[in-house]
Amino acid sequence: MGKDERASTTSLEAHLRQAQVDGRAEVRVGPALEALPLLVEEEPFDLIFIDAAKDAYPQYLEWAIKLSRPGSIIVTDNCVLGGDGLGDEHESVNSRGAGARRYNHRASSDPALCSIALPLSSEMTVAVVLTKAEATPEV
Repeated sequence: MGKDERASTTSLEAHLRQAQVDGRAEVRVGPALEALPLLVEEEPFDLIFIDAAKDAYPQYLEWAIKLSRPGSIIVTDNCVLGGDGLGDEHESVNSRGAGARRYNHRASSDPALCSIALPLSSEMTVAVVLTKAEATPEV
């Protein structure tokens, strides 16, 4: 784990303690697409927070849906990208924007989700899982 990851993890763990949920919440750091299949035995999760490589956001959403239940909340950081994460999913200037656009398109068009992109602060997309999807995530 790098210096920045350690600092972020320490800060997040402090916030979890302050919110008095540290006994019910866990921080996991590492390559997400390697770690997500290991979580299948622990599902469902009530809250899923995604903040990772933007080009893989669509894959993370697939896993988030698989690991959720109706009523779960999926919060995805930096999805608006100053507007580059919104609009036609096939028209983006970089891989980060393209990944965020594909993510937002899926989150807004999937009938299993009710989603909103919030262009505030770190520009998050928030989705509530309405129904449990049976699709197998792409790896």
